[in-house]
Amino acid sequence: MVRRLVGASPAVVLALVLGLVAGGASAVRAADLCARADEPPPPAIQALGVQAADHLARGNFLDARTALGQVIADPGFGRLGERSQGCYLTQDGVVDARLGDLAGADQALAAADQALSGLEDDDPARLQIAMTRGAVLARQGEFDRARTLLDQALARQARAEDNADSQALRALGLLTLATVDEGEGRFADGARRAEESRALAERLSGAKGLDVAAALNVLGTLALRQSDFGSADRNYRAALNIYETTVGLDHPDAAALLGNLAVLDRRLGRFDAAAQLSDRVLRIRQAKLGADHPAVAEAKIAVATSALLAGDLNTAEATYRQAMVSLKRVPGNEATLAVALDGIGQVAFTSGTAAGAVAFFQEALKVRLEHLGADHPSIPSSLINLGAALMIDVEARRAAGQLQNAASDPDVAALIDLFGEALRRREALLGPKHPDLIQVLVPLSRLKAWQGRSQEAVQLASRAASLALDGVPRLAEAGVGPAERGIADREVFENLAVRLAESGGPPPTFEALQRAQASRTASAVEQMALRFAADRSTLGSLISRRQQAIERLRVLDKAIDDAARQPLGGSGLGGLRAQLSEASDAVRVLDGELARSFPAFAELAKATATPVPNVQRVLAADEAVLSWLLNGNDAWLWVLRRDRSQMVRLPAGALEIDRLAIAVRRPMNDVTGGIGAFDTHAAHQLFNAAFAPALPLLAGARHIMVVPDGALGSLPLALLVTKPSVARGSDYSRIPFLARDYAFTTLPSVSSLVVLRSLAGRSAATAGFIGFGDPVLTRANATGPIGAILKTLPELPETADELRAIAGVVGGTTKVDLGQAFSRRAVLSTPLKGYRVIAFATHGAMADEIPGVPEPSLVTTPQGDNGLLAASELARLSLDADWVVLSACNTAAPDGTPGAEGLSGLARAFAYAGARSLLVSHWAVASDTTVLITTGLFQRLQADPRLSRAEALRQSILAVADNPATSHPLFWAPFVVVGEGAR
Repeated sequence: MVRRLVGASPAVVLALVLGLVAGGASAVRAADLCARADEPPPPAIQALGVQAADHLARGNFLDARTALGQVIADPGFGRLGERSQGCYLTQDGVVDARLGDLAGADQALAAADQALSGLEDDDPARLQIAMTRGAVLARQGEFDRARTLLDQALARQARAEDNADSQALRALGLLTLATVDEGEGRFADGARRAEESRALAERLSGAKGLDVAAALNVLGTLALRQSDFGSADRNYRAALNIYETTVGLDHPDAAALLGNLAVLDRRLGRFDAAAQLSDRVLRIRQAKLGADHPAVAEAKIAVATSALLAGDLNTAEATYRQAMVSLKRVPGNEATLAVALDGIGQVAFTSGTAAGAVAFFQEALKVRLEHLGADHPSIPSSLINLGAALMIDVEARRAAGQLQNAASDPDVAALIDLFGEALRRREALLGPKHPDLIQVLVPLSRLKAWQGRSQEAVQLASRAASLALDGVPRLAEAGVGPAERGIADREVFENLAVRLAESGGPPPTFEALQRAQASRTASAVEQMALRFAADRSTLGSLISRRQQAIERLRVLDKAIDDAARQPLGGSGLGGLRAQLSEASDAVRVLDGELARSFPAFAELAKATATPVPNVQRVLAADEAVLSWLLNGNDAWLWVLRRDRSQMVRLPAGALEIDRLAIAVRRPMNDVTGGIGAFDTHAAHQLFNAAFAPALPLLAGARHIMVVPDGALGSLPLALLVTKPSVARGSDYSRIPFLARDYAFTTLPSVSSLVVLRSLAGRSAATAGFIGFGDPVLTRANATGPIGAILKTLPELPETADELRAIAGVVGGTTKVDLGQAFSRRAVLSTPLKGYRVIAFATHGAMADEIPGVPEPSLVTTPQGDNGLLAASELARLSLDADWVVLSACNTAAPDGTPGAEGLSGLARAFAYAGARSLLVSHWAVASDTTVLITTGLFQRLQADPRLSRAEALRQSILAVADNPATSHPLFWAPFVVVGEGAR
């Protein structure tokens, strides 16, 4: 006959252990953990036990430890029955584990097992001790020992009496084993066990039980490890809803879930949301667990990672080091310590300090090997980190021309062995199709290429690209598009493009190049064109609804960021996550409807790469497309004409091109101390490095459409100098600028050109022109810090003449709103879809240029508001414009986001709203020359309707450049045409 524990239900201790395992708990409230054992304990001990139970239920583990310590130190403790002693010691061990004292936990649990040694081994009291010890071992990363102990415990549980307590223990054992499976890469087994645990827990405690939340948390993590982002999000959200409606989001177990959500957000490129969640987790753990708890160090690692991703290396390093110091003081947390060491190494790696990166990556690897074992699942990641750091010096040697024979170089051979071992281990752990293999395949393909093994290099690069493409549907399910995939995709596809080019360049090279250059602006332009193509039809309605759903995703992302910033105990995060899921579901439903009803159109809509023949079909005989790829020490230029195409390796590397571009741009960055001399020598060097190799393919071309890369995106190519030249003082009027030979249009992507010319058509608007400008600023009705800043901006009375002049040239129905009539409210309430040409002549602000304003914005006349028209508001406008003219400062500049592209959030917003072409500026513009350029442009278009927009701009800027007084590129070069420049 099985002897049962009369007092504490196993489900009570399950509450604590599940928190250790998965940030969860049991539905059973621990009102009195050990009061009902074989013999009632003395009143003092019983009272302390009740206090401990209350503290545990609230997640106040420090207070619980104090109460349990008093219980165990009480003179009467030794006279308690074996069950009572074992029960209290088990609790003490779990609390020690929750407080990060894993060595103390093991001692307490061993003492508990000794106290209960007279019981049968399938007694629930002994089973819960065994499962708790398994959870502690799993927390330490000792997966083999944990699995053995848990398998034995579950086998013993199967022999026990089948009742609620026994089933609760089975749920615990299965869930703990699922975490071991996750750690060892056995994701399918882990998901099966976690799902069985969830079903058991739901049957025992209902769908809203905290043990159900714990199982959902583990299921979410297992899905995340398999890059199934949609399933991860759904499971995490379901768990979040349970926590939010029961113990609240300031409970330590809820903090574990919030930390997992932060990891998911980082994987999806939602860095701001991840940073806010990580900060919140740290605050919760510091308040509930104390400053020295290992979980606080773990939270600091997450905060440091967010700082690293944001480029704040000083904060990242300092925070990683705080975590490292804390973890070194507490034995048993070596797995987390290795992560902190990796973080410090990553900071050094990001700053280009090879020696520092290698030292910390080696220390992390040593910790893992000594404490976790050579076969631990974290070893491949350590090998990859170390290999990446060691490559820094090898790449430096290669850039300096010191790697003459890579095929026999011992360092290259050693790196290939290192990455090869990492690949073998990661494939064994994750399988051959997991996206995490990309981290190994890309550097390995580069190393093989250096050795001249081009076929192997292409195979590895192609495999990495295939894995990236396989991940697109999973990312799309989570609401992540090409632009948000961003940097990771770029590295994969630019590597493929370079490897293919080096091997002779089969046709996929061009498509790989485009995928590397995917951008949010390109996506906005393409979706706008698709909407116009289907306007006033069922298809048009469907596309419009899809764009609105995607915009809702972005709005909800921001709302989640804001909710994560709320004080501890703030609510609403779970509801917002649910709305985000609903919005993602809406996008998927619309995509399905689009695919079913309009399959050909759906294929075009989702394409991010266009084959060469498709581009050539839309080019005129005098047009060319130039697309750059700047990749480390290499630089490539793809040239497309209507009848030919070629990828050219540029003589200068990417770093040199970026250096020259920055030098050319420098005089335009700050003119507060006067206008600096334009560096014609650097401009000529840049011409030779980045443009001249295309000249043999440009015979007969007059209109050049460019897709720039790197620092080339920060300046108009029209100001490059074609021959060695020296200005006469401040007179640059005789300098042979490239603008004298070609008209330029900037394309967000190659595919955007195809979509614009194939689908967008011309505007159906009947009114000619509407313009907004000359905002009232110094006398504005503006309050607060932003209002004070706006009042310091100069008035722009000359913009009134500019807009009236453009209106007179465009003709037809025109409207000009100036001064008080140009307000944020007026712009948002005007039916702009009826105008072919729309102009804003005002100040523009980049993201964070005005403190407290994270979005790019246009300045309007404040009228009881802050007067700023944000990019997110502009994106929601409904336009059908051939032209949007932004004669404001910096409207083409990058918007300051991580991995910022060469066009601003303002340009992207207007493209999304429905502008086929944009006239934007790369730097602060001089008002008088701006008027000359913009009015001159429209006058030329009116005089010669056959003139392209790009050519009209070229002629207009040359009229300014030919005047010695305004011949400095600062005056005439800032403006570029973006989008469709031919019509």
